[in-house]
Amino acid sequence: MSVQRDSPAAPWKAALTVSIAWLVLNAALTFENVWPTPGVRPAAAVSPEILALVAALAGWAAMGRAVGPRGRRLIAWALLFAVVGRYLQVTAPALLGRPFNVYWDGRHVPQVLLLAASEQPPWRVALVVLGAAFVVGLSVWLMIRSGSWVIGRLCDAFASKAVARTVAGLALALFAVWGADRLSGSPKLWRVYSHPVSLAYLEQGWFLARALAPGAVDRLLPASPAFAGDVRALAGADVLVLFIESYGAVTRDDPKMSAALAPSHARLVRAADRAGFGVVSAFVRSPTFGGGSWLAHASLLSGLAMDDPAHYHLMLTTRRPTLVSHFAAHGYETVGWMPGLHKDWPEGSFYGYDRIVDADALQYPGPIFGFWRIPDQYSIARLGALELYGGPRKPRFIVFPTITSHVPFRPLPPYVADRSRLLGGDAFDAAAVSRALAEPPDWSNLTPAYTAGIEYSLRWLADFLADRAANAHAGGLPAGEIGRRPAPEPEPTPGPTPGPTSEPTSEPTSEPSSEPVRAPTSAPRSEPTRPLVVVALGDHQPTGMITGPGASWDVPVHVFAGDPRLLDRLEAAGFTRGLEAPRAPLGHMAGLAATLSAAFSEAGVDVPGAADAPRTGQEPGAQLTGAPPSGRPEAQRLAR
Repeated sequence: MSVQRDSPAAPWKAALTVSIAWLVLNAALTFENVWPTPGVRPAAAVSPEILALVAALAGWAAMGRAVGPRGRRLIAWALLFAVVGRYLQVTAPALLGRPFNVYWDGRHVPQVLLLAASEQPPWRVALVVLGAAFVVGLSVWLMIRSGSWVIGRLCDAFASKAVARTVAGLALALFAVWGADRLSGSPKLWRVYSHPVSLAYLEQGWFLARALAPGAVDRLLPASPAFAGDVRALAGADVLVLFIESYGAVTRDDPKMSAALAPSHARLVRAADRAGFGVVSAFVRSPTFGGGSWLAHASLLSGLAMDDPAHYHLMLTTRRPTLVSHFAAHGYETVGWMPGLHKDWPEGSFYGYDRIVDADALQYPGPIFGFWRIPDQYSIARLGALELYGGPRKPRFIVFPTITSHVPFRPLPPYVADRSRLLGGDAFDAAAVSRALAEPPDWSNLTPAYTAGIEYSLRWLADFLADRAANAHAGGLPAGEIGRRPAPEPEPTPGPTPGPTSEPTSEPTSEPSSEPVRAPTSAPRSEPTRPLVVVALGDHQPTGMITGPGASWDVPVHVFAGDPRLLDRLEAAGFTRGLEAPRAPLGHMAGLAATLSAAFSEAGVDVPGAADAPRTGQEPGAQLTGAPPSGRPEAQRLAR
């Protein structure tokens, strides 16, 4: 492109062109979210990236250089990449309550799409896919063409060297003001300038480069808690850890939701009292928000704060001790009760469960409810019948991540009042099932469905405790197992053991190490059931569409036990009697590992409390939550 000579009229026209083009480009990287929707709207802010781009183009033109058509297209592609990043940057916190991570969340996109499509007929899914592909392709073509055209008009305007020098100086000055404010340590102009998309990409890339470097495990993961002491204070009681899906502090913080759930909380207290259970409660801070339940599970079971998915990925390459291995070392049989597990789960070998009971092993005979299929009410009834019976057996440590209260919270299974029919194939009324399945998720207002899902969870928990009292001397099914046993592994060694971070293929070459163990079929026996301790806690807050912006990452935790001495110990550690607890959290969820192991120890070993959990170098939200990696490569495939 040739550079035009300055003329009296050219600078005025060039300045107008530059102003319009600058505003258009700036708007592309400064829009904000319309909460709680996926929509966006213009925002009165200045983009540092556009300042840098305009200054570079103007300075290039002032030196007598020109940007050709190919260069303009490259700039347009870079802008498109930045626009997509900006959309994720402002939309994900509004919809999920947390930022979007390209690397980790990108792996989770297929599962999200599958969840959205699971309730639709194939023809509609195909139509949507084709329509989406057409719209995306057309949008990309239009944005590249329009972006190249705007860049071209900007470059043409800079042919006036006077305009180019003036614009370069102005853009550099505004960019310098932004840089100085950011480096000040306490930015004051964050409302004037938008958050740079480029820095977000650079931060993620830099972190991943460090995380995947040799020796990353030793550098990024602190020492695991000692899990000192024994479990004699439990006196052989079974321990059930219930992760109630999406049970967050919003159930207490939101006045309307709190009032709606008050009867369910009262019913739970009454049921626990009649069953001989006392309860203490507290709040703890989850490592994740709106999703990423596996990070919460790993934090509690490992005692390490898994605030960053990369740390979770690194931890799986080690043989760190866990609450599961701690209980196993003291004579407990450990069971992962996983009704949401529909495929091989190599991560299970890290935790060291003796058995893993997945969706297939549960042998659910009823109707399918949404993507997660199996109602929690059935799963807890099955657990009580098959795992918590009396008679001669080892005490059991069971971890049960629930699924029914998972987003989108519908279809919600009808509640089965006659629990004696629950394990049969005819437990559900056909008309009630039809009504439940006909009620689609309302993505524009998830709060009512979420509230109903939590109410459902509190109700089956109350009935589970009540049934424990009613059947205290009725026994249960005779000794037997269901589930699958992970492949045997070498004895764990203390401290981190770095391993490869590459992920296994979807079809591992190793063969299953054992056959699945199915449900017992013989008649009930009369031995009384064992004592039981239930630790029920939320895994994370629900999506930001429910909590609103700026919500905390706190979740409730309740411990039900019949031994008042155990409750006294937990109360001394910061818990409060009853279901209500002071709103200030005790600390990170990871600290519960040390708190619980100390309370369960006969000696009452002095270990750090919840506020002193080993940290992985990040605060909640400092890094981004995404899809779970697949575990260490040497893990054997689990038998179905």
